Amino acid sequence: MPEVVVALKKRKRELEFDIRTIMFELINRNRLLGVMVRYQRDLLTRLDEADEALRAAEEKQ
Repeated sequence: MPEVVVALKKRKRELEFDIRTIMFELINRNRLLGVMVRYQRDLLTRLDEADEALRAAEEKQ
């Protein structure tokens, strides 16, 4: 019986470690995605500004 308890406790520790590791990875991915979204927004803003400048230049001609 004690061997079973020891094995179950060991498995529980392993699962807890796996869960913490996965949560850490997910948090880091979420941060990276946030940075990528901000970068994409910045690029889209620049694209809109370039498009507006192009339209203004075409209207002057």
